This record gives sequence, structure tokens and C-alpha cells, in this order.
Amino acid sequence: MVKPKRNRRNLAFATSARKRPADRSLAGRLLGAGIPKPSSDGLPQASVAEIDRAISRLNLLTAAQVARKFKATHQAIGRWRREGKLIALEVRKSQFRYPPWQFDSGGTPYQSISRILRALNGDHWAALRFLNELIPEIGEVGYRAIAHGRDQEVLAALAARSQGAFS
Repeated sequence: MVKPKRNRRNLAFATSARKRPADRSLAGRLLGAGIPKPSSDGLPQASVAEIDRAISRLNLLTAAQVARKFKATHQAIGRWRREGKLIALEVRKSQFRYPPWQFDSGGTPYQSISRILRALNGDHWAALRFLNELIPEIGEVGYRAIAHGRDQEVLAALAARSQGAFS
């Protein structure tokens, strides 16, 4: 029996496959602590199928769905994204998904979204995580607090965290 030749490339592939944690939940890898360092294409180290399942669970919308639901044009959605007024998660090259809760009843993005994105240096995944979690300082999930007009409290909690005050 001839053993396959082991070279550095094959060995690197085999060891990198072993290092990937098998027991971490998808939600934990994409939305919580322990997110792996982004891969070279900017996506978290998860398969396309895993990302698709996470998008499905989070009820993220395409630009076309946002446009239909909130009666906005596709161009307006793109402009808001480029201007940093929307949380837009790039799930594949030039394919974005949007959390539906960042719009008011009239279909306009909440003004605080752009301020949160600026505070997080444009990190849309971090903005999603922050607004999807309970903010203990105010006792409410971030996006719900914004919808209830508590923008200033949400922004204050984010500022406190950025200065090292964690709950």
C-alpha cells in the first residue's frame, strides 16, 4: 500500500479543518462571542448554507423586499446603505440583507441607526449584534428601544461600552 505524500499544503488544510470548532452554534459564531476572524472575502468563517440559515432565522430582507414592504425605491435603499443610514449585511459579494426593524412605520430608517454605525466604525455585524441583544442598562432589546423612542438611552449605553463600562 502506497501512502499519499504529505506536503505542507495538504497538512495545512488538514490541520485548519481540525481547528474549526464543531460544537459552537451557528448563532454563536455569527452573532455572539467567539466569532472567528473574518476570512479573506470578509465573511465570517461559516459555509454559505450556514449563513443562509442564519439570514432566514433573523428574517433579514433583500433590497427588493425592503423596497416592497416600505414602499421605497431600490435606488433609495442603495443610497441609504451607501450613506450609512442602514444596517446592511453583505452576505455575498454585492448582496446585502437588511434587518426590518431599522425602519419606522413610514418606511424611513431611524436616524439613530447612522449614529450607531458611526460609533461602531461602520461595522454592520456589530451593529446587528448590539441592537438584537438586551441592553441591561435600559432593560430592553436595542431595536425595540429605538422603536419606542429611547434612542438617546441606546446611544448612551453604546458610548459607555466603548469607554469600557460593560454590564
